[in-house]
Amino acid sequence: MLRSWLPLLTLSLACAIACAPLIVDVGDRNGEGATTAGELLCDDATACECDDACSLSCAGGSDCDLRCGTGCAVSCTGTGVCTITVGDGGVVECSGNRTCDVTCLGDCAASCMGAASCALTCSSGAPLSCDAQTQACGAC
Repeated sequence: MLRSWLPLLTLSLACAIACAPLIVDVGDRNGEGATTAGELLCDDATACECDDACSLSCAGGSDCDLRCGTGCAVSCTGTGVCTITVGDGGVVECSGNRTCDVTCLGDCAASCMGAASCALTCSSGAPLSCDAQTQACGAC
């Protein structure tokens, strides 16, 4: 009986591994298992996240979903879309031909350089536009 279920079980396990979204968590672990700091390049990841005082970057042509906590830094270069959520004190740099959609959960700032396109939204839901002359977005 077990032999008849083995191919189905193997196929189910393979799909669970292949079909699951890739979420990368980075940083030093404290005694409670929480991520507290770190640096990660998210070239081929669909999502990367870290807690406080960390750095995330996405380069190349992949789309990235980047989430980080208080005092973090995020950099997106190359092409594709970066969907970014940063905590209080977060700093975002977007360059190349990137499209960056930034949500600030507190006070944060973003800069948009080169041919990059940026949209900054505060946690209140109020969007801020980027200045075409200085290529800088306002801070929430």
